[in-house]
Amino acid sequence: MIKNIVLIFVSAAILGCTHVYKPRPETFKMDEFTEFSSPITIAVLNEQPDNVNHVHLDRGIADFSGNKNAWTDTAIEIVKRELVKRQAVIQNNASKKLALSILSIKASETFWAIRYITKLRVKTGNGYESIFIGDNRSPATVFRAADGAIMRAVSAMFRDPVIIKYISKK
Repeated sequence: MIKNIVLIFVSAAILGCTHVYKPRPETFKMDEFTEFSSPITIAVLNEQPDNVNHVHLDRGIADFSGNKNAWTDTAIEIVKRELVKRQAVIQNNASKKLALSILSIKASETFWAIRYITKLRVKTGNGYESIFIGDNRSPATVFRAADGAIMRAVSAMFRDPVIIKYISKK
């Protein structure tokens, strides 16, 4: 029995562990932005085709990976939740559209914190496009750092006056 446990531990140490992670949309309360109402019907679409898991943080024995498509899904969940709170109706075939795509996931680690920086591209149905950066640090876990980076990118999007104008008018 002890021999088996040692064998499993040694195998894990030699082979390492890979954690595939998709950020959760409910970890953090949103950063503040100016309140608005959104009495529209809108489609919020995932425009990121990359669904291959890439390592974004290598911690020696363990590394953390994820794919941009799944991370974009998390951003979309947050956007939809915030729009619905503000009276929007979400429909995939709506004439108004927000197309989202996580362009990059970068992570680093210091003695004091784990830091994630994500870049979120948002395109509106009328041709406007912008990139929003989510930068978050956590002294505790990779998960909190990653979740916060997505939330902060979405919060930055909701502070863009062009986006707010687009989603506030019928």
